[in-house]
Amino acid sequence: FARIIEKPPAPNGVATETVFLKHEQVGGAWTESDVSFRRGGKEIQRERYTNIKINVPVDPAVFGTAGWKRPDWIVQKP
Repeated sequence: FARIIEKPPAPNGVATETVFLKHEQVGGAWTESDVSFRRGGKEIQRERYTNIKINVPVDPAVFGTAGWKRPDWIVQKP
């Protein structure tokens, strides 16, 4: 896909849009290396990705949750 348009949560709100640019084929897969985030038609953030690689080894510890805990400022409801 090329873009996502999200309706504003309130009737008078401003729509947000994410536009995916620079579609590139990397190792047989397609990806976008340039992404624009817009609010009310004005760009508010831009992300550009370089040196994109696929099928690289990832340490399983990256996905581990043992070292994480709920932040103290989040109060759990009874």
